[in-house]
Amino acid sequence: VVLPRLRTLPGASLHTILADASMGRDDVRRRFGFGRSVSEPAAVLRTKAVSLLLLLDRYAYDTDLICDALLAGKVVLTEGPFVASHQALERVMRAQAESCGVLQVGLHRRFAAIVVEAKALLQARPGRRHVMIRANTGRTLVDLRGSFDMGDAEQVAKLPGDVGHFIDLAGHLVGAPITAVEAASPAGGEPYDDIAAQVHFADGSLATLACTRFGDNAFSRETVEVFTDGLMLRLDNCRELLV
Repeated sequence: VVLPRLRTLPGASLHTILADASMGRDDVRRRFGFGRSVSEPAAVLRTKAVSLLLLLDRYAYDTDLICDALLAGKVVLTEGPFVASHQALERVMRAQAESCGVLQVGLHRRFAAIVVEAKALLQARPGRRHVMIRANTGRTLVDLRGSFDMGDAEQVAKLPGDVGHFIDLAGHLVGAPITAVEAASPAGGEPYDDIAAQVHFADGSLATLACTRFGDNAFSRETVEVFTDGLMLRLDNCRELLV
């Protein structure tokens, strides 16, 4: 989805594709017009002709790569929130402060066409809101867990990255700063497989998030409901909007 759009951007040159051999990097290079393909991040970081790194899939969660790229003075765009330990986050913030690199986190749900439409409808109804988000991840988190080495606590901390998307979406629909967050995950359970959160906003709005892997993948993955001043919006899978 991303690479075809990049190819159409005026003034953008697709210089290098970074991937391991199992991901078919040479095929991707040929299909999308990259100048070369490599398997080692250092080959990208030391190339002065590369000014921006777009980190997708597992690379978007690689804290070491993010820090190295910032220290190399690159602009770094991660596909989504990279949820890591406090120590890792402090490393990233320090790397950005000590360099001329720029970090941007991709929070893309707010740009979906029906979210833009929903936001326009809400702007015509000022006042506090109640947002309810249900994320039925099914076995998605389990599958993701299997693709990493779970001996690394920092790898485990990546898994709730989707929650960051949902919190950002709720804040976008509300349009007010967050003042407090209450969250819980079952004690003794698998890390981040089941999450409940309540978000409070400065204007009195509330957002409730339920993220679970115990559902069936045959059912819709994401449902967002917004209640405000007699208006109710329902967004299903960022594809359908009911008013």
